[in-house]
Amino acid sequence: MGIIEQWREGSRWLWCKFGKGLQSRYDEIDSWATPVWVKNILDDVWKVLSPDLQKKLYGLVMNICKNYDDEFARALLQSLKTIIKKQFLK
Repeated sequence: MGIIEQWREGSRWLWCKFGKGLQSRYDEIDSWATPVWVKNILDDVWKVLSPDLQKKLYGLVMNICKNYDDEFARALLQSLKTIIKKQFLK
């Protein structure tokens, strides 16, 4: 058996052992969408951020949306928007 065939067999074994259980979680995370109200809150500050900061902010926003109820998340994001405006829109 050649190295490529061994690699394929190893990959197949890893998928059968671990991948099947992770696939549903990956599909759930992949289907996350940013709520419309979040886009409305952060729209004007989003444009002034660098792509690196946008990526970090997006991760933070999605964690907030997933871990807190809508009312608390709105208040938290509104506060975050105020801080960003003070920092970047002087």
